[in-house]
Amino acid sequence: MLDNIRLTRRLAMVLGAFWVALASIMGLTGWSLYAASVSLEHVHDVRMNNAVRFSQMADLVTANRLQVLLAFQHDPSGALFKVHEHPVDTHLVAIQKNRAEVGRLWSDYTTQTAMASAEQELAKAADVARTTWLARLDEAVSGIQAVDFSPS
Repeated sequence: MLDNIRLTRRLAMVLGAFWVALASIMGLTGWSLYAASVSLEHVHDVRMNNAVRFSQMADLVTANRLQVLLAFQHDPSGALFKVHEHPVDTHLVAIQKNRAEVGRLWSDYTTQTAMASAEQELAKAADVARTTWLARLDEAVSGIQAVDFSPS
């Protein structure tokens, strides 16, 4: 059968088959890239936003710890009391502001994120740790407001 087809036609058929194969591979590749793009949008929009949210919460909690330590330097019996030219309320206001922002970020995470069961368990454990930290923070703030800088 191939003996009846001229060499140029055979070459054209082989080249046509290569072009069809190339177009098929290009189409499959384009579809795969689109599917990967959609998947990465989900990863970015949901997971990375949560990672950014957690990072912001960690930074604010660290800032609150620092503000508590700075507020302890306002102890009238301490050596650093005389170098502070601002009231202790400066630190207390910063603590309240950071605490409110952490609360907002946590609320955003827990209300608008669909979580798997393992993630729900981790969120519950984190909330328990967060509640414990807030109780200790409240104790420290109450002591600072009462000008009681003794260890509790």
